[in-house]
Amino acid sequence: MRLIQLDLKNIKSYQEETIRFSEGINCILGLNGSGKSTIIESVGNVLFNYNQRTSSEVLRYNEKSGSIALTFEGIDNKQYKIIKTVKPKSNPVKIIDLDTNEVLYDTVSDVYQFVKKVLGIPKEKTLSKLFEEIIAVPQGTFVNAFLEISSSRKQKFDKLFDLDIYKKLSDEVKKINDFVEKEHIHNLDNKIASLSGKLENYEDLVEELKTINEEIEVNKTNLDNITAIYNKKNEQKTDLDDLNSKLEQYSELLNTINLKKAIEINNEKELNEKIKISQEANKIIKDNEFSYKLYKTTNAMLVENELKYEKYLEFQELLNKYNVNLITKENNKKSIEEEIHTLKVQIGKDKQEIIDTNNKIEELQNIINISNEKVKPIIKDIQSKEKDQETKKIDYSKKLDKLNNISNYLLSYNKNINIQEIDEELVNISKKLDIINKNKEQINIYEKQLISLNKDLENLNNNHSYMKDGMCPILKQKCLNIKENDLTLEISKLMDNIKNDIKETNNKINSLNKENDEELSLIKNKEYIELKKSNYQKEYGRYKELLDDLQASFEEIDIINESNDEIIIKELIKKYDDLFNNYKDKELESLKQEEQSLRSLILSNQTNINIDKNKISQLEKQIISNEKIIENKNDLLSEVNNQIIKCNENIKDTMNSISLYSNSKEAIEENKKVLLNNKTGYELYIKYKDEADKCKLYNEKLEEAKTEITKLNEDFTLITKQIEEINSKYSKKLYDELQTEITNLKTQISSLETFINLKNDRKIKLETDITYLNMLLEEKKQCELDLIKYQNLSEKYKIIREVYNNLPRVLSEQIRKHISSFATNLYRNISSENIRIEMYDDYEVKLIDCLDETKIKSLNQLSGGEQMSVAIAIRLAMLKQTTGVEFYFMDEPTVNLDTERRMKVADVVKDMAKELKQLYVISHDDTFESITDNIIKIEKVNNISKLDI
Repeated sequence: MRLIQLDLKNIKSYQEETIRFSEGINCILGLNGSGKSTIIESVGNVLFNYNQRTSSEVLRYNEKSGSIALTFEGIDNKQYKIIKTVKPKSNPVKIIDLDTNEVLYDTVSDVYQFVKKVLGIPKEKTLSKLFEEIIAVPQGTFVNAFLEISSSRKQKFDKLFDLDIYKKLSDEVKKINDFVEKEHIHNLDNKIASLSGKLENYEDLVEELKTINEEIEVNKTNLDNITAIYNKKNEQKTDLDDLNSKLEQYSELLNTINLKKAIEINNEKELNEKIKISQEANKIIKDNEFSYKLYKTTNAMLVENELKYEKYLEFQELLNKYNVNLITKENNKKSIEEEIHTLKVQIGKDKQEIIDTNNKIEELQNIINISNEKVKPIIKDIQSKEKDQETKKIDYSKKLDKLNNISNYLLSYNKNINIQEIDEELVNISKKLDIINKNKEQINIYEKQLISLNKDLENLNNNHSYMKDGMCPILKQKCLNIKENDLTLEISKLMDNIKNDIKETNNKINSLNKENDEELSLIKNKEYIELKKSNYQKEYGRYKELLDDLQASFEEIDIINESNDEIIIKELIKKYDDLFNNYKDKELESLKQEEQSLRSLILSNQTNINIDKNKISQLEKQIISNEKIIENKNDLLSEVNNQIIKCNENIKDTMNSISLYSNSKEAIEENKKVLLNNKTGYELYIKYKDEADKCKLYNEKLEEAKTEITKLNEDFTLITKQIEEINSKYSKKLYDELQTEITNLKTQISSLETFINLKNDRKIKLETDITYLNMLLEEKKQCELDLIKYQNLSEKYKIIREVYNNLPRVLSEQIRKHISSFATNLYRNISSENIRIEMYDDYEVKLIDCLDETKIKSLNQLSGGEQMSVAIAIRLAMLKQTTGVEFYFMDEPTVNLDTERRMKVADVVKDMAKELKQLYVISHDDTFESITDNIIKIEKVNNISKLDI
């Protein structure tokens, strides 16, 4: 993976600039404030979503929008471009696959999930934190992170190495185990005890069920015997019921036959009347049949003549249209002939204008050739003078940069710190912390008492749940030890006493905790004051080194000390600032103006030539276009002539068609007269036709009615004989005796069924209860199995939690060991000292002399330069340990280092670059120029940052 190109538009001091990166070491050089850091911040903003500034702070002054675009190569060796638009209220972002030029994602979450994927960064990592704390550590926090107080430092680095995850996992496992013990183990214990109580009478119920089953079987046998006799008698009664039922049915059927016969006789009479009416209608339609046929024939002729008349009108209208169309085509022909003439005249004018313009271009080209010959010697003089100026500028810039850095340092350096007051404040804090430690010891005593009281309360509460009506759960009687008093009341009194003791102990603990509330504040304050004292002592040493270096670097200084340092530095800054601003050569500016004037003349004439060439091109295109239009117009004219001929032919054909239909109107009038004369006969025929046609149908129905009457007479005779036969077999006396016997048998059956049902109800109740108890028995067995399972699970959770609690310590030890070893080798290259860097449990950094291991220095005992050297070594080691990203940013890594250490840092950077695809070094001096693969020089002119090429 590697970064390829950064495009900035309206970002801070950049208007529009493209910065290209190479593999290896990229050194970004420039004066302080030139815009070097903006490059790092922009890479972090667009690729890692690192936003430490508001959009308004990122945008160039007075601009409403800007953009940051970064082209990079992922671990898949494909190139992508990520673009972020910067606006006051929103920062939309998108990522493009440069192979297909397709937008892959355009929402913040999707874009940066994809960035993690193509950079090989784990999903759980936070991009912005990774950039800030590993890949591009800000200059101000490069060293300070290792100088923070112990607790803050450990928390920060544990989180950086993802060790805090195991503490969270341990807490989560504890919550799960607590849940298992509370919601499962405790509940199962209670449930098993409850189920045992409910299963006490299980065996009694099983025995009772066996006895009831035997009684039911005996009574069922008796019931079956009586039921058989009852069924036989019931069959005899059913036969008699069937005979009686048939007798009733045949009597009812005779009544139905008599009724149908009366209906058919009446129907016969009505049909005779209808036949008479139908015969009269038949006579009327025969008298009017001729008028009916003539009317229908004439009506068909009328329809045909009306269609012919409509055709006549259509052809007449079509003739009018053809005449109008002929006039339109002739007018169109005249218009096209006039347009062709106008276009031919315009083509002649355009050809003459092309000749004139070519002559003008030739004159302008001669002027350009003369001006180019004049500008060549001027350019050589300008290049020579610019080289001299640049040498002066660099010399003044370096001295001015050094003075500004020292001046900035003096602004932050406090000369008025009182060490004695700091020592007194530390003594007061220590006394307060001693009192707090004594309070902690007393709190531990109270907490142990509290644990004992809570355990006693829990035991009493568990025993209380086994009480029933104040009775002892074992002896099932009043407890003799409390003189036969209610045991529930006695336990309640004991519980109330213990609760009061717990409440009193908690009050004491809370009171002492309130006194200890300021402990953390006191510890932080003490660490801050100690750090402040140490930093002051180091800063004073650094301050003296700066004054000595300043006096050695500037010959103008006689003596410099705490009383006159600011005045001398201000005078020197003013002096070199004037020299820096007035280094330019006036003759050079004159030559540049002359060069610019000639170039403007050349550019102006070249522009005019291009304009004239474009004009010629447009005229030639216009001529070709007009010639094509003329050709099209001639084709169109030919087409119009053809259309005029066609139009005349259509007019002739239409006139011939009109003559075919000219007599249709007179024929229509004649048809209407015939229809009027025959209308009455036509209507009479239609009116009586349906009635005459029904005569045949009425005759058929009359024959059917006569046949039905004959059949009904035959049925009546047959049913009368069947009734006489049934009466000979049926006896009312026999039926009544059989009914009495059936009633007695039914009473016996009912008595037995009632007895059996009662026993069955009890049986069902017993079976239901036993089924329920069987279910409880199975449930108890399952609960006992579950209890064993959850007890085993709880033990496993305790083992897992112990593993998670120990993992951070073990992993931290391995990480620190790896970082310490890697950092030691790097630092030895920088310092040439035979020391070993060690990182302790709280990530405190110490330097151990390998020849005498009793000589140990902590990081705050080192000078600023030494601290920076150690920090560089550790930071580079951490990069190798925690991220797979193959590029790294170093912001001013040599600040506060002497010349020898700067050169050693450069050697280490060169070696480190071999382990990475790209290393970015931001600097204001030339330490890294000799080892750099790509130098990116930034300068700021008129508040605009740009590449100094």
